[in-house]
Amino acid sequence: MKNIIKLGALLLIPMLTAGVQAEITQDCVVEGKVKQRSGQENGTNVYVAFHSVKKSNENANCSIARQKRVAFKQPKNAMIETAPVGSTVTYRYVEQDNSDGQWSLVTVGM
Repeated sequence: MKNIIKLGALLLIPMLTAGVQAEITQDCVVEGKVKQRSGQENGTNVYVAFHSVKKSNENANCSIARQKRVAFKQPKNAMIETAPVGSTVTYRYVEQDNSDGQWSLVTVGM
């Protein structure tokens, strides 16, 4: 009887934890250009004008529209802080469960 209860518990655990996984609701690649810098002496406030958005892969959901505001919060990153005006930047934007998304710098180039 104890073995049946243990077996039942083992079968139930994966079903309970399956609902805990976060659903990725947006997964996009966003491209833009560095437009302006302020506070250059300490490398702060780099302004980027984004011009294109696409899915990160063919199965991804990416529905960022021009009308939709997406908070752009980039953690300190020496690559973007030293990028000259006019540099092309590529970011990946991943949003889970329709909450605030995470930005990660992919490339910086001319």
